[in-house]
Amino acid sequence: MLKPVTVKSWGIWATCALALVVPGCGRTVQNPVNHNVKIGNIASLKSQFGPEFVVKTMEPAGMDPKLLSPAPLPQGMTVDPPGCAKYSGGSAVPAGLKGNMAALTATGAGNQYVAVAVETSQEVPFDPAVSAECKKVGFRGNGIAGQTEVIDAPAIEGARTLAMKRDVLSGTSGRAVGQEVLNYSAYLGRYMVVVTVSPVAVGKVPPALPDSKRASDLLVKAVAAVRS
Repeated sequence: MLKPVTVKSWGIWATCALALVVPGCGRTVQNPVNHNVKIGNIASLKSQFGPEFVVKTMEPAGMDPKLLSPAPLPQGMTVDPPGCAKYSGGSAVPAGLKGNMAALTATGAGNQYVAVAVETSQEVPFDPAVSAECKKVGFRGNGIAGQTEVIDAPAIEGARTLAMKRDVLSGTSGRAVGQEVLNYSAYLGRYMVVVTVSPVAVGKVPPALPDSKRASDLLVKAVAAVRS
């Protein structure tokens, strides 16, 4: 069965926006609104969740690119379009990228939200191919079928934003198990903010469909928090 995203399993599309970071993209001048970013302020998002949520925070610490890299798709998967394979399972952050990261997780009401703020040693490049040639990518094989597609992202001043939805259907003991994960990211020059929401069972409460409106709003609030 597919595992829900947890703070201990960053590799499972929790930081999939970081998976979209690839080298070779053009550089831009750091926008003035992103000059005083404090990634530790991501913890202030705790006030956005009620008592039905269990909230945990992670203080700023060294970033491990390997830890932030998503788990690749199993071998033998067929990807369509073939040239978009790297976006179906994600790719690692640029080699040599160093910096710090801080995070918050909130679990409750059938969903888990993961908000991550990253400060890097160099500008985090935005890859336009994700929203152009590879706007929708399907994958199939080894009892797994799914699709990754670009969805609407909120507009944020001084940032390039991207949102993606990943649907995965896998067969387990003769049953089909589905999971939908939403990922919203904001590129802020040398900084990046990522918000992911995924279904998770909490006690007797069954998993709920990811709340796209709440996740989108949370990205806007997360960017505002780290800029303050």
